[in-house]
Amino acid sequence: MNTDDTKIGVLGWVVGALAVAGLLVLAPYVTPIVLGTWVAEIMRPLQHRLGARLRGRAKVAAILVSALVLVLLAPLVLAGVSLASEVIALYHQLSASQSVQESLVQLVQGDNVEPAAAAGIDALSWNAEQIFRLVREHGSRAWSVVTTVAGATTTTLLALFVFLFTVFAVLANRAAARAWLHAHIPMRTEHLERFTRAFFETGRGLIVGQGMTALSQAAIALVAFLSLGVPRALALGLLTGVAALVPMLGPALVWAPVAAGLALAGRTGAAAVLLGVGVLIIGSVDNLARPIFARYAHLELPTVVLLVSIFGGLSVMGPAGLVLGPLLVRMAIEALRIWRDVQLRRALTV
Repeated sequence: MNTDDTKIGVLGWVVGALAVAGLLVLAPYVTPIVLGTWVAEIMRPLQHRLGARLRGRAKVAAILVSALVLVLLAPLVLAGVSLASEVIALYHQLSASQSVQESLVQLVQGDNVEPAAAAGIDALSWNAEQIFRLVREHGSRAWSVVTTVAGATTTTLLALFVFLFTVFAVLANRAAARAWLHAHIPMRTEHLERFTRAFFETGRGLIVGQGMTALSQAAIALVAFLSLGVPRALALGLLTGVAALVPMLGPALVWAPVAAGLALAGRTGAAAVLLGVGVLIIGSVDNLARPIFARYAHLELPTVVLLVSIFGGLSVMGPAGLVLGPLLVRMAIEALRIWRDVQLRRALTV
């Protein structure tokens, strides 16, 4: 091996090491970057419409990002904080039940116990000595909770900033980014385009196809729970949307136990109404809405594979696996298809 080959080999190792290091730096924010890119692609038709009236891609991108914050993200953050506390309270309420029947009844009955009474504390009789004793006994734990919450809040805000900046950057510089990728990624143009299409297909499929269908079912369930006076309806509606991602049973994993709890609590009429809404309306939304959304977003993953990729992603990568699990599986399938086509082409040319 001559000197030039040795230098090229060393350069290859340096490039590989720096590429891996760069990916490790970006790893904590891969999910907001991916989501931001998907959202920007979904908003691109709206960008074209506004671009015909307003000059400047950066100006249009700034307007769309501002609208995204005001119309979607701000309400979602506020609702998420409220729903998180509701879900936690529901979990503690159900975990305190002694039997399955009691758990079902607890679903449809409010928690009437005051927090202070439940903790054995008479708030009106507190004095300085009791407060000092509580601080002394639980001060370190309280400080740990405060620091944990502060750290989580900072991480969430940074992720939100990366998400919004990614949306803006992709909307404002999409053409330049595509040109850069084609110029620097050592891959044939047709293969890079296929990976790009698979990437955006996954985003549209998850956000529009799966997400909008689940959101529709969650909205109907929420209206039913509120109309029937079911406590913690917002939390149950959120859980219905999450359960909608599960094949076959889907939202029935939530509304069926609630209906059973209503029947056990003596509210047979409400139970019958919820059963009818669940079977006739919520169950039909999947068959009616999914084909409509599929016109705009079709994900080439079987339902079972999608479910396993979500659960597998959760077990391997935590919450980021909800996004990255299906994405990696879809990209792997596309890679196998490209490799198959390359091998067939080689076989035909021999």
